[in-house]
Amino acid sequence: MKPFTVLVVALAVCSLVAAKETAAKEEAVKVEEGSSRQGRLFFLTKLLAGPAALECVATKVGYRCHFKSKEDLCPMLLEQMGCPENQYCGSGPDGNICKPKLQVGDTCTVKTQCLSDTCRNRKCKADACPAVDMSIDCMPTQYCSPGEDGNMCVAKKEKGAHCSSRLQCKSNVCDDRGVCIEDKCPHPYMEERCLPNQFCSPAPYGNVCVDKRNNNDQCHQNAECKSGLCRNGVCKANECPTPFSSEGCNQLTQICMITTNGKECLTKLPNQQPCLLSAQCLSGNCVRGTCTDGDGTEMPNGASCSMPTECASGNCVLQRCAATRNGISGVCMDNDDCQSNNCVLNVCAVPAVATTTDATTMTTTTASAAASLLDIGVACMDSADCASNNCVLEVCALALAAFDRGATYSDMSLCAKAARLDGQSSEPV
Repeated sequence: MKPFTVLVVALAVCSLVAAKETAAKEEAVKVEEGSSRQGRLFFLTKLLAGPAALECVATKVGYRCHFKSKEDLCPMLLEQMGCPENQYCGSGPDGNICKPKLQVGDTCTVKTQCLSDTCRNRKCKADACPAVDMSIDCMPTQYCSPGEDGNMCVAKKEKGAHCSSRLQCKSNVCDDRGVCIEDKCPHPYMEERCLPNQFCSPAPYGNVCVDKRNNNDQCHQNAECKSGLCRNGVCKANECPTPFSSEGCNQLTQICMITTNGKECLTKLPNQQPCLLSAQCLSGNCVRGTCTDGDGTEMPNGASCSMPTECASGNCVLQRCAATRNGISGVCMDNDDCQSNNCVLNVCAVPAVATTTDATTMTTTTASAAASLLDIGVACMDSADCASNNCVLEVCALALAAFDRGATYSDMSLCAKAARLDGQSSEPV
């Protein structure tokens, strides 16, 4: 053939091949577009079927919505339901399937996946005890400690070991430095496990037994002091052992009382002093809060008294129970000693109470008459001039009844007034 003819044939063949390739590509594009449209249509159909057609499934990239498979062997992912005891429900290529549970150390999402039933920090763990730094499920000499494969019981630490909790230490004490320390005695300010002359003192690195403190040393509790008494932060001496008793004191005149200086022997109280107990009184009787010679019962005439209510007669005259009170000019110490209820300069005077003679007339009082009588020590001419009804050497003196009864007085100035012989003065001395 001629060269020109060969060239024409070759060009025709190339054009035919190119046309076939172009037709094949166009056909492939049509098929792909049709497949994509069918896929989108299928997915849209499933969505229109509602949420019941979808389920949430755990995948390597998180939870995703997948269409439910008709071949699910268990109903709920990551649950035990529908699977044997040593399996859990996981996802498979054709639906949910039961998978073997994971071993200790395997990666997990929930505890149901683990044979140990514990998933912590996304790892299956085998816990021998439930709570760290506690002794639950451990021996008394152990505590619960976290480990690579789970919590485990380990031996408590010796003195000097580092700690983060007292339960980690054998001594049950972890100080503020984070070190196990040992208490020589269990309870501060007590004597337990210490010598008789010692007490348990708190210290920075454990309680220790120290010697009790002397008198006047600083203290916080009674147990710190040799005397057994800490008052106002200072150890005080005890002169006697038992308050409100005479033990260690003079049995007749003293009683043990608590003071700011400790337990001291104090003198018992005389009559008429306030008291709490009869042991405080020299008389041995504390009646209605007052030391007295009586025993709290009504006393007969002649018995010592301090108030009328103590006497059976209802009359306490000159500190003695009497049948009646003194009359006018009788010796008295207060108004209760007098029938007139008016004691003037230790002498019973006429009543000072006003008496009405007539409802329509002016009120007169016998007090005005008494007021005109002269007091003891004032110059007089006759006994009738004196309130005591006794004028001696022209001076009002004590009533004769007082001297007849042998009365004595603590106020010596009255005696001095009665002894004066100054008849020239008309004013009280």
